[in-house]
Amino acid sequence: MLEKYEKERAGLVQAMAGASEEKAGRRPAAGEWSAKEVIAHLSVTERDLHYQLGEMLLGNEAPFMPGNLSAVPEKIAAALAGAPTVAGVLNRLAQDEADTMAMVASLRPEIVGNRARYRRIGFTVLDLIDHVHDHIEQVKAALAAA
Repeated sequence: MLEKYEKERAGLVQAMAGASEEKAGRRPAAGEWSAKEVIAHLSVTERDLHYQLGEMLLGNEAPFMPGNLSAVPEKIAAALAGAPTVAGVLNRLAQDEADTMAMVASLRPEIVGNRARYRRIGFTVLDLIDHVHDHIEQVKAALAAA
């Protein structure tokens, strides 16, 4: 998991390399996210994952909720209010990812021993890492259009 996070982080940092604050904050079109908003979305998603993992650790299999909570404009705005710069939002995401890895690394033996739950946790985290990969091209496109 750590290797995958590092690979996707490097791709995201490379995509943002040299982008000015103005360019990274400009939306390519109405209704589309700026590059910084995409990264804020990834941070919000990672934090939402922490809640989901907590529920799994408690043995609660949360039902699927319709909608995309990590795309709620107010959540993205809040993330950017606390980390308004490119470096700030990238650092926020890096810390959120580090928190996820710390949570996984500290799984109690009884959780690891419950193979079904352990696998669900692993697949959930790996799916989110793939989500980062999916958005790298969106960041590149937003910067190119800005």
